[in-house]
Amino acid sequence: MYIQCRFCGKQSAQATRLQRRVIFGSTYFQFYKCNPCLSFFLIPDLSGSQLVELYSTNYSSDNPHFEKSENYSEKFHGFIEFLKARPHGSKASFLDFGSGINSIPISVAKECGYDVFGMEFDSAVRELASMNTGARIFSSNELEKYPGKFDVIFLGDVLEHLNHPFGELSTLATKLSPSGVIYIQGPLQSAPTLLHNLLKIFVLMTPYTISRFSPYHVNLFSIKGMQNLVLRTNLKVVKIEVKEVAWPAPTFGELRDNFGIRSLLLYLIKAVDKVLGRFMRNYGTRIVLICEKEI
Repeated sequence: MYIQCRFCGKQSAQATRLQRRVIFGSTYFQFYKCNPCLSFFLIPDLSGSQLVELYSTNYSSDNPHFEKSENYSEKFHGFIEFLKARPHGSKASFLDFGSGINSIPISVAKECGYDVFGMEFDSAVRELASMNTGARIFSSNELEKYPGKFDVIFLGDVLEHLNHPFGELSTLATKLSPSGVIYIQGPLQSAPTLLHNLLKIFVLMTPYTISRFSPYHVNLFSIKGMQNLVLRTNLKVVKIEVKEVAWPAPTFGELRDNFGIRSLLLYLIKAVDKVLGRFMRNYGTRIVLICEKEI
């Protein structure tokens, strides 16, 4: 049975055994794969109560996908350099969509002279984010009704969490000023790297194992899936950059301090991926897309 792909929109996605089934609470979830765009997404959609349970104020400390070993400001280094170099007028506005409780991008945008805004789904997160940044933090409904336009919209590690990424990105495209940009960064968990291919083989060898990790990432993107999603929302990609990173492998220091066979294998596989990433174009598990309105 085929269903519509969340990313390319084609009736071409079907249940797959290449990703584990997931149980969260009493609900079973199944990943579907779109063969044309090579991306995966989780079915059924997370409910409102499940989203609240996942994205509480302690999300970053609970989430096993959160990159604890990575310097948090380094994660935004490329975007910070981009924002500081981008010319803008005195009334330029900035939106961090999915800002979290202490947004580095909002702080940097404020230093650069932007009027700053954020968006978060949970009310407790919005309250803390507003206190920490001094920015107005919208709910989803408030953002949709807001009449203003934004010159820079930032989505940092957001699209992989959304039940309806096409709808959310389409709304953001309507909020973009004529000369504005949407800067997207995030993981490519369907990239054909050595680690990802080995994980798929392992899943196929253990077909009855069910994952009990909370389903934070409901979209596992390939480059093609990400590009198709953007192009469907009346945006055009003006820059794309893909690179390989160490996460989720331990650093050398972490491996030395907490040695184990599993950690060693992960470290060595990721080391090979990082070498391949230096020589192969668009090889890697992190992507940056800079998008403008299609005229």
